[in-house]
Amino acid sequence: MPALFFLPVALGPFISGGMLLWGAVAAVPIVLHLLNRRRRQTIAWPAMQFLREAIQRRSRNVQLWQWLLLLARVVAVLLIAAALANPILRQAAPVAPRPPHTHVLVLDTSYSMQATGVSGASRFQTAVEAAIRYCQSTAPGDRFLVVAMQTEPFAIVSRPSANVAAVRAEISGLQSGFASASLPATLSLVKRLTSSTEIETLHVAFFTDAQRQTWQSAIDGAAVEAWQLLRQRAESVKVVDVTADDPTTDGNATLTGLEAPAADRLTVAARSDGVQGSGTQLNLFVDDQRVHAARLQFNEAQSAWTDIAVMAEDDSSVVRAELQEDALTVDNTRWLVRRPQRPLRVMCLGTPQTTRFLAAAMSAGGESVWNVQQATPQQLTSPQSVAATIADVDLLMLCDLSRVEPAVAGAIQAVRSRGGGVVWWLGPAAEPDGYVDAAVPFRLADPVERDLYPLDPIRYQHPIAAPFAPYPQSGLLSTPIFRYWRLTPGENDAASEVALALGTDRAPFVLAMDRRQQRSVVVTSAPMVAQTAATDPPWNALVAWPSLVPLVQEIAAWVTAPLHASPASQVGDALSATVAHAQQIPKHLVAPDGTKLPVRSEARDSGTLWTAGVAAEPGIYTLEFDGQSSRQWAVNVDPDEGRLQTVDVSSLQNLTSTDDSAGRAARDDRSSGPISGEIGYGQAWFRWLLAAAMACLAAELLISRFALRWQA
Repeated sequence: MPALFFLPVALGPFISGGMLLWGAVAAVPIVLHLLNRRRRQTIAWPAMQFLREAIQRRSRNVQLWQWLLLLARVVAVLLIAAALANPILRQAAPVAPRPPHTHVLVLDTSYSMQATGVSGASRFQTAVEAAIRYCQSTAPGDRFLVVAMQTEPFAIVSRPSANVAAVRAEISGLQSGFASASLPATLSLVKRLTSSTEIETLHVAFFTDAQRQTWQSAIDGAAVEAWQLLRQRAESVKVVDVTADDPTTDGNATLTGLEAPAADRLTVAARSDGVQGSGTQLNLFVDDQRVHAARLQFNEAQSAWTDIAVMAEDDSSVVRAELQEDALTVDNTRWLVRRPQRPLRVMCLGTPQTTRFLAAAMSAGGESVWNVQQATPQQLTSPQSVAATIADVDLLMLCDLSRVEPAVAGAIQAVRSRGGGVVWWLGPAAEPDGYVDAAVPFRLADPVERDLYPLDPIRYQHPIAAPFAPYPQSGLLSTPIFRYWRLTPGENDAASEVALALGTDRAPFVLAMDRRQQRSVVVTSAPMVAQTAATDPPWNALVAWPSLVPLVQEIAAWVTAPLHASPASQVGDALSATVAHAQQIPKHLVAPDGTKLPVRSEARDSGTLWTAGVAAEPGIYTLEFDGQSSRQWAVNVDPDEGRLQTVDVSSLQNLTSTDDSAGRAARDDRSSGPISGEIGYGQAWFRWLLAAAMACLAAELLISRFALRWQA
């Protein structure tokens, strides 16, 4: 028997459609019936002529019963075949309508979404298409909220709307921005939008590139608690990775820094995320005139740094650095407004024995740009003496102080308030319990045991170490360090980076802290000689080493670099400032696209605060004042958003049910039934068909006997 007769193949309402082939047996009684009607030879018989008319009348009735007999046999076979196929017929039954579901669509609008994939479409275009498909796949009557995820997230559709066409139009008109994305802030906004008791069944879908910069906070960062609360509140939470089916082909190079450490110097820093080949092309422009063009080479750490000599300017100038185009072009350009240089005032605070080496290193060179002075903590006896001593100081160097007294803390705050920098040089006189003031961004642990600790430049990644990379014989790597302080990070240590390390565990030797126009550096072993160490031998031999002068000057140049340029901001920052006089309030602020932004002012105790909103795009903003004067303001993107590494979607499985494919982004609510009306349910008809077949067989038996008796 062919195996097909027993295959459980579904066919329409029949679960075992292959059993329908048994219906072919119904042809057997039809064939037999046709064979019984074959022609016979007719022989004329005079005696039968009187019976012919009677036989013809009875033959009509016999044929009727024969057709009924054939029909019963055929129908019985067909009913048995249909019963074996096990049909499940669906019927309709009314159900109560379900309440509409609410769907929150969160679209990532950070600038990393502008990266292009293999198809040539940007990640943001893919996200928009996936969100529109989601809308189309939901049940009629469902409602929608739409949120744009960025540094300051906002609602596109802030109230639940069942107008699918209007929601799709809002999504289609959404544009990717130039800011980063904040998952904690976005979750907070979603919580506020869905706090209404009218929302019973909630579904949340994120359309994003799953960038690690954004989503790592949901795994082990600041968004863990809010993410868990959302999962508890919502019926379903989906993360649609739009890069799953359309990954980025080329790597991405990001400009991470553009600074003017001196009147005739510009430094450019960049980072590579998978850029292949011989680096990338760098072009540098000053007031739209190209002054430098070269290949920028990335080291093993995928970072690059270059120092470019330029002409000193008497007036302000706009500097623009550009990299060649790649998968993400937004982070390939950076701006800087360079101000005319002036000698910077440096104050070395400490005992004369500890400050003299640093003062000498700062003053070295043919034409020093530093105005170096020395002072002792004893000179800071009152707020008036602090103001007089620290007036106009751009760089404060604290040289092996035993304690940070309130007067010293006041001097630190005064320098920082003017945008100046602070460098901490730690030595044997320091006391851990004397460095607990709020002005100290670190804490002292204990000094290490005396030994020779090799210096590690950490691949020359930091701008303080980068200038030494072309000169391995400069003495930096062989600098003898015998003791140093171990540090305990402070509460706000996220902006700290080790520029130079010591030992195999890479303990900080030079720790750099950059907090947006306020820079500080901690050196854990200050230069000294035997006379400066009262009881112990000197902690290092920096004084006798050729690396001291360039090291001190590079530290000072990095700390004071923001003073050589007009204040710079990032996209998403407030365009505002506090001024002392009304004449310093701009009349208009012109955006890079030519739009004039209105300026509002408000009187404060410290002066007048003016604001022109938030920086929405990178470029040069122009502050226009009365009297035809103007000033320029540089705004750049956050370079960290240019990191295109993503969170593995499988690592989010323990957080929520995710879907890698944008084409399968939506949950088909229609599978659970429509909003109102009817739902289908199945009923097995096997027994009824089998009973009908038995009835046909019984009828066949009765008909055959009746027909035979009739014929007899």
